Amino acid sequence: MIPRIALTSGEPAGVGPELCLAIARETLACELVCLGDRSLLASRASSLKLPVTLIDYDAKAARARHVADRLEVLHVPLGAPSTPGKLDRANGRYVLNLIDRAIDGAVAGEFDANRELEGGSEARPLEEFLAQIALYTDQDALTAHGTSDRFKEIGKSLRDLAGGRPELQFLTPVIGKGL
Repeated sequence: MIPRIALTSGEPAGVGPELCLAIARETLACELVCLGDRSLLASRASSLKLPVTLIDYDAKAARARHVADRLEVLHVPLGAPSTPGKLDRANGRYVLNLIDRAIDGAVAGEFDANRELEGGSEARPLEEFLAQIALYTDQDALTAHGTSDRFKEIGKSLRDLAGGRPELQFLTPVIGKGL
């Protein structure tokens, strides 16, 4: 069976929507489902002049490998219109809804993890992971986010799915919106 992978588009003011569109340009050995606001993705594709066709996701349809320049979208509506590089608190719940929907789908078996993808003549394991990319102004901002009630709530909901404590990787941004 072809693995079905959920890809959340993340903070709408950040680079997540653009990254989803960029990966959609590739041919992949899985079915890729992007969780995000359809209009947001269409707007970003248009502004970047990316020839990506958005397809409505249908959980009951037969699984098929991802085809380059097409993106299956499981529509999750924005909380408010989004402008690249300008955070809006009204979209905070939207970001959490993306994560909640991806987790619910994984728990229910709608989305796959720990499957094998064909890579040329060899198969390689697909690691189970939930990744978040965030940019913080300083250590205090990171601490405030990591100790927030909502972050603790997400941690509790993931506890049974995780094999241990999360692994944190700290990167130094080289370029990006708002830097």
